[in-house]
Amino acid sequence: MQGYGGGGAPPGGHPAQLYPYMYAPQPGQPNPMYGAPPGMPPYPVAPSQNSHYMSSPYGVPPNLSQSQPQAIVPPEGRMPRPKRFTDRSKPREERQERHFTKPLRSAMKKSNSLSVPPSNHPQYHHSREGSGSGLSLWRSRTTQGPKVPFPDEEDEEIRMRHSRKELPISRIPSGASGGVLTRTRTASDPQHPRSRANSTSRPRSRTAGRYYHTPGHLFLQISGTNKLSMSSVVNPRIVEDIRERVLTMWPEGVERSTYHEEINEFDSHFVGTPWTSKGNLGLIAMRLILELFTLLARRGYICTSAIDTGLSTGYPRFVFSSTNEDPDAQFFMIAFSDNRRKIKLINHPDILGQSMSEVIREEFPRRLISASWGEESDYYKIEVSRWDSESMTGLFIATILQFCTSQGYKLDCSIPLVHSGILGILQGKKELWIMKRFPLYVPNQG
Repeated sequence: MQGYGGGGAPPGGHPAQLYPYMYAPQPGQPNPMYGAPPGMPPYPVAPSQNSHYMSSPYGVPPNLSQSQPQAIVPPEGRMPRPKRFTDRSKPREERQERHFTKPLRSAMKKSNSLSVPPSNHPQYHHSREGSGSGLSLWRSRTTQGPKVPFPDEEDEEIRMRHSRKELPISRIPSGASGGVLTRTRTASDPQHPRSRANSTSRPRSRTAGRYYHTPGHLFLQISGTNKLSMSSVVNPRIVEDIRERVLTMWPEGVERSTYHEEINEFDSHFVGTPWTSKGNLGLIAMRLILELFTLLARRGYICTSAIDTGLSTGYPRFVFSSTNEDPDAQFFMIAFSDNRRKIKLINHPDILGQSMSEVIREEFPRRLISASWGEESDYYKIEVSRWDSESMTGLFIATILQFCTSQGYKLDCSIPLVHSGILGILQGKKELWIMKRFPLYVPNQG
């Protein structure tokens, strides 16, 4: 690029390093920035491209012709510095006050538009003296409100008390001159309050729900040799009655008895083996089961079915349906053993045993071996010969059921129990029939 012709320095003493930046080509002269290669004529510059240089207030330097480039003299003989968006000429206190009024980063991200602040805004300022006037870029705030000064220790204490809900939501800080901190209330309409949403994370009390909803069924399971379990027991009075009237009947005692109120389950483990006992202990265990059914009926639960949910225990669960309480409920038991060759009647009316033996003798001649009362006359036992086929066994069971129905009893439940030892495998399961008297039944006098 070229400067002054002849190599002389221009007036004013400007350094030679500024020559390429101070002068521009004149109309009709070759452009030094786009000079032609050696041996080629220079490319002329149109007058319109350099016409603005002719209007320079500095005019043409001395000793120069119009064909020479015109000088662009910087003010005060130096290159101007780039302008900054900050103003260091103001006091430190004003800059610190403006620092706390800047918008949040989250607010700056939400708005992409730039606006020019009003003339009275603190960020509206002039540039340095001698460099002209200018405006800094200013982003509009997302929320309108008065300027709040930096909080002191007292205001910080007020803010902490606000978080503990000891003061109202709105409060004028001690150092503010008219500014108010206000938070919008969530429930603005008292006539239409918002209902609280239900949450599954809050703890729920089963005790409160027990009085409003009572399941219509109860489940009973007699398993193993000494276990008695019940589920869906929502009435604590039933558990108390069982502990007082049923569990105390076993002479050897109870190993443990637990009522899980949170899941409504009741478990009892007896000492010894009541479900496989023989003799007097076996009779006590049968009466214990009868007492349990009587208690549930008087509390409004009757057995309707037995289900097998596929559990690994292999013992059925007896379903009790909720109904009206029956304070006059009566039960007796028929116990089958030795492949239904031996029968025991427990807690039955006196005339029922003798009448049953007579019916068996009439329907199955030469099959009845013995029929008599027990050792202490507390049960009646009947023994028949071995049956030739399963069809004969089914006919024998149907005859007994028909006789019980004629006497005002129905089959309420059938409980299978296992025998212990090797003889138990040969003799098969012990089966207990729970027979219940029909309500308001009047025996046939004829």
